[in-house]
Amino acid sequence: MKVIEGVKAGEYSEFPEGGRYRYVAVSSKLVDYQHKGLWPALSHIYCQFKTGEGTHFFRLLNDELISLYRGEGINLYLWRGPGTQVERVEISAANDIFCWRVPSLVWQALEPIGEEVVIGRTLAPAFDFEEFEILREDRENSAIFLQEHAELAHLLGEELYGREDYCPRLKD
Repeated sequence: MKVIEGVKAGEYSEFPEGGRYRYVAVSSKLVDYQHKGLWPALSHIYCQFKTGEGTHFFRLLNDELISLYRGEGINLYLWRGPGTQVERVEISAANDIFCWRVPSLVWQALEPIGEEVVIGRTLAPAFDFEEFEILREDRENSAIFLQEHAELAHLLGEELYGREDYCPRLKD
């Protein structure tokens, strides 16, 4: 495993689904990864969220391990698709849960508990933006999500909630 050189504490980049991240390590071991050929076996990033921040629902092609490093905790929301309930997992010391595996292709969203939270996200094989999808960009599934789980609309992206041209059944 090699540590990414030139990355200093506090130097985070904005994540498209919300929060900030920075790479911490990428495996120097390469694996034969289906459609990509040789690819790093594993990657690990830190993600930082402050009060009122969180992510919108997104999913990844591979399993992900989320670990709590700093702060009170984080709520992890999991949605397996139309007709299913949203599961909430509290990753926190108070709950005695410090990590959680998110299965591949399950929609997930994160909201911090308390002020600032830092989590680790580990992916094997290593993360690739090409294997990342934000739910709000999937018109059919996001419309269904809003119909079934309107109380969690803020985790989809507020810009879509209640828009007639997007989801007419939700208009007031």
